[in-house]
Amino acid sequence: MKNYSKETKDEVIRLHLKEGRTIKSLTQEYHLGSGTLQYWLRELRKECQNNPYIEEVTLSLE
Repeated sequence: MKNYSKETKDEVIRLHLKEGRTIKSLTQEYHLGSGTLQYWLRELRKECQNNPYIEEVTLSLE
């Protein structure tokens, strides 16, 4: 399993949420498995549910 830096993870998530990039285009560009990006997004949603501040920050990215 390949490890990705926090910066890469944050950038890919930002591109998806803020710029509307598709999971397919991002996984191809960053050489990610589609499951990896879906997992990152799922984990972010869980964090947002547990912490209202994170939800506010995330919504500001959209």
